[in-house]
Amino acid sequence: MISVIIPIYNAEKYLRMCLDSLVFQTCKSIEVLMIDDGSKDESPQICDEYAARYENFVAVHKENGGCSSARNLGLQKAKGEFIAFVDADDCLDADFYEILLNALMDTDSDIAACSYKNEYSGDIRVIKRHDVIPETVVFNSAEASLESMTEKVNSIEGFVWNKIWKREILEGTVFRTDVAIVDDAVFTWEIVSKIKRTCYVNLPMYHYRIIASSITRDSGIENYLKALYGYEWMIADAEKRSPKCLDGLCTDYIIWNLKTLERMIFMSKPDGTIYEKIRKNITQYKGYIEKCGFRHRILAKNALKSWHSYRMRAVLFYHMKKCYMWLRK
Repeated sequence: MISVIIPIYNAEKYLRMCLDSLVFQTCKSIEVLMIDDGSKDESPQICDEYAARYENFVAVHKENGGCSSARNLGLQKAKGEFIAFVDADDCLDADFYEILLNALMDTDSDIAACSYKNEYSGDIRVIKRHDVIPETVVFNSAEASLESMTEKVNSIEGFVWNKIWKREILEGTVFRTDVAIVDDAVFTWEIVSKIKRTCYVNLPMYHYRIIASSITRDSGIENYLKALYGYEWMIADAEKRSPKCLDGLCTDYIIWNLKTLERMIFMSKPDGTIYEKIRKNITQYKGYIEKCGFRHRILAKNALKSWHSYRMRAVLFYHMKKCYMWLRK
């Protein structure tokens, strides 16, 4: 059985669509753990509704403690041999678990992952069954799997939701509460660094919804600083374990420093000490700036000059991005 853990907080708008995509999975041996993390909207009632309608759906209500605490509670209550995670505003293709479970069993892997599709519209069209399934890519060591995470080629990625995991490999590991936003990447890194084999199916079966009110976009500056700490921890571990991963990690670290600065731009009183800290971080890893995309290269180089120079560019790019998102709707 696969135990599917869904952390839920104020997700009423898209929650039914998410849960319906689990109801109609072609793999029927699943339990769905709906962890209501102290929601203030109709999410608790929706959870209870699905728990009453479907015997394999379980509603769990708790005080608000954050996504990591909700996932950790789900791990405690899970009964399956395999574990999966889903975000409450996302959807899965109907044969998601069937395909990944077959790939995992056929390759004797500890984790099976797939690609995903970013969704910008309200309605998501899921696929009932894939006619053509690409050949499974296998990574036969922890180092090869970590490199896959950071190189973005046939990448298992650092997310927890595009995967199924053998339950036994998760024993003793929990989602860290001292890391925010990228806590799933840190969790994935910890697990992947100690297993023998992972596999990857290059099929976008997970539909990741991009919405303005996501946890990442609503996070305060403190959580962004905790995200930087998460990357600093992974970089330090990669230096000892897998130096080939540093290219991807350090490039992403620069980008997250810039995201932190972007968040600070819209604070009522920008904190100069945070700017100096981030400029120091970027300076330390400036050799990786050219590996970033065009926008981030410009922003990083301006961040090294002055706060005023960075701020002007960042505000311009912010409004250009908003226009792009509006056109995509």
